[in-house]
Parts: sequence; structure tokens; C-alpha cells
Amino acid sequence: MAIDEVNTGGTREKQSFRRLIRFSISAQVTVIVVIVAFAIWGALQTTDRSNDLKQASGNVLLMQGLTQEFDRSRASLRQYVASGDAFVLGPFTQSRRQLTVISNVLFANLEPPTLDRARAYNQALQSYLVDIGDNAVAAVKRGERGEAREILVSPEAAKQFDTVLTNGSALRDELADAQVDADRAVARRQAINVALIMIAALIMLGSGLGVLFWIRKKMMVPLENLAVASRKLGHGDLSARVDPGGVQEIALTGSAFNQMADEIEQHVGQMHDLSAARSRFVSSVSHELRTPITSLRGYLELLENGEAGQLEPDQAKYVEIAGRNARQLDDLINDLLTMSRVQSGRITVKPEPVNVRELLRDLKAEMLPIGAERGVDVVLVDTGDLIVSGDPLRLKQAFGNLLSNSIKYSRDGQAVIVRAFAVNRQAVVSFVDWGVGIPREDLPQIAEPFFRSNSSDRIPGTGLGLAIAKQMVELHGGRLAVESEFGSGSTFTVYLPLQGTAGDVQPDSAQPDGAPTAGAQTDGVQMDIARPDDAFGSVEAAEASGGFQEPEASKPVES
Repeated sequence: MAIDEVNTGGTREKQSFRRLIRFSISAQVTVIVVIVAFAIWGALQTTDRSNDLKQASGNVLLMQGLTQEFDRSRASLRQYVASGDAFVLGPFTQSRRQLTVISNVLFANLEPPTLDRARAYNQALQSYLVDIGDNAVAAVKRGERGEAREILVSPEAAKQFDTVLTNGSALRDELADAQVDADRAVARRQAINVALIMIAALIMLGSGLGVLFWIRKKMMVPLENLAVASRKLGHGDLSARVDPGGVQEIALTGSAFNQMADEIEQHVGQMHDLSAARSRFVSSVSHELRTPITSLRGYLELLENGEAGQLEPDQAKYVEIAGRNARQLDDLINDLLTMSRVQSGRITVKPEPVNVRELLRDLKAEMLPIGAERGVDVVLVDTGDLIVSGDPLRLKQAFGNLLSNSIKYSRDGQAVIVRAFAVNRQAVVSFVDWGVGIPREDLPQIAEPFFRSNSSDRIPGTGLGLAIAKQMVELHGGRLAVESEFGSGSTFTVYLPLQGTAGDVQPDSAQPDGAPTAGAQTDGVQMDIARPDDAFGSVEAAEASGGFQEPEASKPVES
């Protein structure tokens, strides 16, 4: 009975939700159609008013053109009477033609009674130009310039000119009033459009808020609860569950989430058991292998030292190869043990003040013989004391893995640059090489256990060094980043919280320890780290080039 009631209620809620959605869509469509209709009507009305205003403004300009052409014709007429030169009569004739053209255009735009006033004004203009202007021109052509001057200043000329001014002033005022009326009509139309838009927006807002309020009550709250539970589950809280509620679809989603969380909790438990078993297996096997490997290395060293008699050259070569492989196997076992302890959380950090400068100097001394076999030099940029809080053994292991990698993947005869400086209360340690580099597609996986890039297939390694270094750095609250360009080298950078320093020491004020100073300056000039262009790329090559320059690299990708 309870199940039937729940199902019936869920169906009611689901159907109610569907009806509301349909009603909401219909209402919104209706409102939108009405708004669009009003918008189109308002746009058409605004266009009409704008056209009226444009025409009224054009009429005012035509009136100004009539006045200007009349003034131009009178000025030309006076000059002709004064000089008798037929050349100056041209503007008079041209202006008369322009007056006829402008008047015809103006007449086409006007309606009674403004059209009647415009025709009266045009008649006054033409009368003046015919009765006064033509008579004066005729007098000059007869050689009677004095008579022409009398015509221009006669009472008849003054009377007709007053008629032109009176009619022109009246027409001008009427056209200006029409322009003002048209401008006000456009402003009123725009105000009406704004009011319609605001009313439509309020209607849409009200209907939308009503729908949103109902959706908030029936859907959003259950969805928010589901999102909170999902975040908890994503952050590792395997006990996160939701109370299925709301409309039927969301209730089904909540039930599916709870079922998924149960399965995830079960699988995570199984994976944890498998991981613990794998760690125990790796640790047990590594411990079991360490004793025979140690014994094997000891006996091989005795053979190399001639304790069992002098070896033949071939024998000595085979023993050397066996010893090198035994050492690699011993390193692999140590890495496996370290990785197993890190993953199982059995490695603890015993923090104490650590001077990064001294730690790097010790590492350089230890690594120089390894690099000397291939002519790879290690250049340490001296930045002064940088103090961090950490476990010196673990930090040395992390830095040692990074420096060993840089040496291993460098080309013969090149240099590895190690820089350390303080920025933003962090100790920054970078290891720069110009070796084979890392393809861009391999960068996101470069610090995963046992992962090796295709570019390093010919170089011995286990794929654990970077993974261990990353874990050790993160145990100290830091992070490891890498930037690399395939074929041009790599830069691995460690960021550690700084415990105390005299101030931020930038690499531009640093000086290589035990390296030539040709490219370094200590008085504010930046020292760049170089990419050697020749086949050797040693410190001597960098000195010959006048300094070091930073290798081109891709965008940094955090390991």
C-alpha cells in the first residue's frame, strides 16, 4: 500500500510538472509573440516618424538653399551693374536656374497650406529677378549703367525685395515649426516603445519568476542536495548519500546515485585491499631480493679487486658488466621499496632546517663523477643560503633523482645547470639540461610510476625516479613542475615553502659555483642560462658565447 501511494504521488508530481512546463512554454510563447508584434508595430511607427523628421529637415535645408541662391544672384547683379563686365553675369544666370530646380524639389515635398506659401515665396523671387534683374541687365547692355543703378535702388525694387523677405520669413518659420513637430513625434514614439518594452519585460519577468520559484521548490533543492552529496563522494567521503525526493525523475536519479555510491564504496574497498596486498608483495619481494643482490655485488667487487686472482681482460669485462647490472638491479629494488613505502604511507618526514645551497653542493660533488664519464658538467648557480623546513635525506633523494635524470638524459659534453632562488616566500630549485627532451603528449604522465617516454627507450631506467621525487616534494608541501621541448632539453622545477631567508634572491643576481662568470653579473644584470649550439655544449662553450641563455621550452606542465 505504501509503495502504491508513493508511486501515485510521484506520478502526480511528475504529471503536474509536465503540465506546468507546457503551460509555462505556452505562456512564454504568447508573451513573446505579443512582444514581437508590438516591437514590429513600434518599429514601423518609429520609421514613419523618422521619415517625417528627415523630410522636414530636408525642407529646411532646401529653404536655406533658396535664400542663398537668391542672395548670390543679387550680388552677381550688383557686380555686373558696377563693372559692366559680362563675365560676372554668369553666377546671376546660374543662380536663377538653381532657384527653379530647388523650388520644384521643395514643392514636391510640401502639402497645403505650406505649399501655397512656398509658391508665393518663389513667385516673389522670380518677380524680383525678372522685373528688377532683367531690366537692369538690359540697361547695362545698352550702355546705360546709370539707369541700371537707378533700377536697383528704385522704390519698386525695394518693395519687391520686402515682399521676398516677408514671404521667405513666413515660409522659414513654418518649415522650422514642422521640423520641431516631427522631432517631437519621434521622441514620443521612442518613449512609447520604451514603455512597451518595459511592460513586456515585467510580464516575462513575472511569469519567469513564478516558474523558477516552483522549480526551486520542487527540483532545485533536491538537485542541490544531490550535488552536495556528489562533491562529498568526489572528495573521498564514501558515506555520502541522498534522500530521494522531489519529482519522480529526480527521485530516480537520487536512488541511482545511492546505488552508485554503494558500488563505489565496495570497489574502493576492494582496490584498497589489492593495493595493500601489492605493496606487501613488492616490499616482501624487494626485501627477499636485497640480501642475494648485496651478496652478489660483494662477490663481484671482490672479483674486480683481484681477490680471487688476476682476471683475464675478457673476464674483467664480463665481471664489470655483471657488476653494473647488479648495481642497477640494486637501485631498482631500492626504488621499489621507496615507492611501496610512499604509497602505503609508511614514509614519514622529520622536519628540520635544511640549507638548500649546502644540499645542492653536496649533490654536485656526488654527481660530478657520474657526469664526468660522458663529459657532462654540473654548474650550480650560487644564490646564497635558502632555508626550508624538511627532511634532509628525503629532499636529497628528490633532488638527487632530478639531477641524476638531467645528467642521464644530457648529450655528451654538455652542461647541466642547477639554480636555486627565492620568489614569493618559496624556494625554487630548477634543473636545466639540453638533452633529448620530452614529447608534449608525454608530459602529463611523466611522473607516473613506471612510465617512460618513447624518447628515452635507449637510456636505462625504471620509470620510478621522477615518481619518487614528486612524492618526496609533495610530502614537504611543495610541488614539481616540468617544461620541455622534444629534442631541445628539459627543465624540472621544485617549489618548496621557504622557512627563512634574507630576502628574495632572483636568478639575475646569482653566480655559478665553480663555473665561469663570463655570462653572469651580480649588480642587477640578468644572467641567462645557455643552450650550447655546438656539439660540445660545455661550460667552456657557454663562456665563449658570452653568457648563458635559457633553453626554449614548452608551457610548464605540473607533474
